[in-house]
Amino acid sequence: MRSKEALLFLVKATVSVLAFGYIFSRTDLEIVLKVLSQIDIALVVIGFGILNLSTIIMAHRWQILLRELSIPTTIWESIRLNYIALFFNIFLPSRIGGDITKGYYMYKKQKNLTGITLSLLADRTIGMFSFISVNLIALFLGWAYIPEEIILIVLIVDGLLIGSLYAGLIVQRYGIPNILKSLGQQYNLYDRVKKVAQQLHSLSSAKRTLRKIILWSLVSNVLLIFTNYTYARALHLDVPFIYFVVFVPIITTITMLPVSLNGLGIREYLVTVLFGAVGIPTEHALGLALVARVLGIMHGGIGVILYLKGSERINRNAFSKAYK
Repeated sequence: MRSKEALLFLVKATVSVLAFGYIFSRTDLEIVLKVLSQIDIALVVIGFGILNLSTIIMAHRWQILLRELSIPTTIWESIRLNYIALFFNIFLPSRIGGDITKGYYMYKKQKNLTGITLSLLADRTIGMFSFISVNLIALFLGWAYIPEEIILIVLIVDGLLIGSLYAGLIVQRYGIPNILKSLGQQYNLYDRVKKVAQQLHSLSSAKRTLRKIILWSLVSNVLLIFTNYTYARALHLDVPFIYFVVFVPIITTITMLPVSLNGLGIREYLVTVLFGAVGIPTEHALGLALVARVLGIMHGGIGVILYLKGSERINRNAFSKAYK
């Protein structure tokens, strides 16, 4: 298992290095440094604030789901766990998933594995639905500006996401009892997953809560777009806002593919290609991508601080037992 993980890490690292090598081979680094030297720090701070506001809204979304499932939690606890999850997603993407990490910590406090698992599944599903909606709107608005190969990749990724969502709904509604009856009973999972399915059905009936969560998801996505637009203004790039509405969801979609280390190199390449298609020089677009990358790492760094200040540490045995 470890050898497979090491090989996968090596392949992803190779893709990231090759992507950066290709970008830098086509870029005048002196111009990039000149672009970065003229950055407006005040606008960077504003953009970073918007990014953190988006994270707080996502934490509030998860808190709403937890409360709907009778798992009381404070907004601060939800924010703290979301930042810690962000840290694990950014810095340790192949070892411990962010969702499982925050679920583990919440389980230590609430001891409601079924409800917490369902909240994570629902949060991810609703977030994905919102994201796909914004993404398809972006494709429609920017069809004339986006290279055909980029459109094809986005449509494939969106198709896979929609397919997984639809399959999940079908299984949840019709297939879970039969599947578990034939395969799951011997592993003592039938009752547990059946309980999850029942609570999921109950949650799907809470229309007002779902509308509220979807609304907050859309707001969070829009804030991420504003974040990148603010970074561009900080670099004195005169790019119409509509291009960020079009490109940011597309870039985010493609970097979800597990072919590099957290999108390293791939994101930077896409920024130069897409913004280059509307007349932005490669060096300026790369400067924008690098600013977003550094601030994204700083954003995850908040999770490091909260993790180190907290009294909890990941106990691998307890972690495995909780999600066994």
